[in-house]
Parts: sequence; C-alpha cells; structure tokens
Amino acid sequence: MDIPNLKGINYFLIWFFNKELIAKHNLSIMDKNNFSGLFDNLRLLPVFCDYYGVFNFGLFQVKERSFRYFILQFCYKLQRGLNFIFNTLFKNRNINSKYLSSHLLYIGIKNDS
Repeated sequence: MDIPNLKGINYFLIWFFNKELIAKHNLSIMDKNNFSGLFDNLRLLPVFCDYYGVFNFGLFQVKERSFRYFILQFCYKLQRGLNFIFNTLFKNRNINSKYLSSHLLYIGIKNDS
C-alpha cells in the first residue's frame, strides 16, 4: 500500500499549486508511525514501512490553463534535470525522508497464525 507524502516541501508546493486538495487528504497518516499503525490489526507481518521516492512534481495538480498550470508544466520539464542531479549527488545514499520523498510505502505479509 502506498500513499502520497504531502508533508515537508510537498505540503508547501501543494498549497501553492492547488490548496483545495489539502482538505481531501488525511495528513495525519502521512507520518511513518501513524501510517504503519493502520495495519496493526490486519494480521500482517511488516516487511517495510518508510518514506519512498525522491521529490517529484508529478504529485501536484492544477486547474487546466490557470497561471499555475504553466508553472507546473515548466516544473515537469525541470524534473528531468532534478532527477539527474539527485541521481548524481546521492547515487548510493538513501535520501528517502519525510521532507522530500513523494510517497509512504507499506509492505506486509499476511500472518495466518
């Protein structure tokens, strides 16, 4: 199960691009411990629960043809350069964090016992 991470820098960007979407999300579960706790009563053995992915403008949406639409289109093009920089600077380092990662990911194995 994965959810978008709209905390950290992502919160400020979603507020800029389309702040109406903030109310449609449950920001309280966009914390690793809170998110993991959602699966406690489902008889799952946790395998992985953490922030995942690097910063990505693909998380954001705008109303088509608004002023912010053109800014976001430019940012989409900028993303390729950012990806190159992230991959070059942080090649073998884990930079997943609550401040920059685009998602939270939970992987569990069903526990039948």
